[in-house]
Amino acid sequence: MDSETRPLGLLISWQKTKIQSLSDYQPRPDRLEIESHTVEAVEKFSYLGSTISSDCKSTPDINVRIGRSSAAMASLGHIWSNSTISTTTKLSLYNSLVLSILLYGAEAWTLTATQERQLDSFDLKCLCRICGLRWYDFVSNATVRQRTGQPPVSQKIRQARLRLFGHIARSTPPLEVASLLKEATPDGWRRPRGRPRRRWGDQLRADLSAVGLDTATAWQRAQDRTAWKSTWRGATLPGAGEDE
Repeated sequence: MDSETRPLGLLISWQKTKIQSLSDYQPRPDRLEIESHTVEAVEKFSYLGSTISSDCKSTPDINVRIGRSSAAMASLGHIWSNSTISTTTKLSLYNSLVLSILLYGAEAWTLTATQERQLDSFDLKCLCRICGLRWYDFVSNATVRQRTGQPPVSQKIRQARLRLFGHIARSTPPLEVASLLKEATPDGWRRPRGRPRRRWGDQLRADLSAVGLDTATAWQRAQDRTAWKSTWRGATLPGAGEDE
């Protein structure tokens, strides 16, 4: 590797080079020895700002995102407590400085109902702080949403997934992920023991069902950018986390 990259003025950072197996039912690979350098095998790896886990679950990345968003929220405490700043301005700052961190890469997540409630709960906690509400004020979640005009985070993630699907469907030449979404399960393949894992395609089909579309119709409609934009913007989600 060094012999190929050195003429180009590139050097490999062996301390940052890792290997990872993206499977939860295959044994973890051993470390590798490459040209007297040891390459470590890891369970989690940060790639382009997202945390990739060997079990292919979104949980580690979600936890990292919530932690970083909490830190950003805390660092802006002097803004939230400033009564001279309007709520509209505070919400604009929240969307650009906090939610942008929380939702980075969220369109690639596959979420359980529990994880959706976890994200919506964090969002509501932040909105209550912005509005100066405490638990003893006994203000319902629906009222907080109505006051702020903020949709649930889980709904924003659904919209992001549908928006991403539109880009995939219109890609020219077609991306590999487009063919993977259309392919059937290979003959002879047997899933590992346990509850079936929810895949991104399964999540997408649930999103499409929520807007009254089947998969075949969605592939056709997504070719029209304007029509698809109105579709994903109108995506709705059951009121997860909206209990009073």
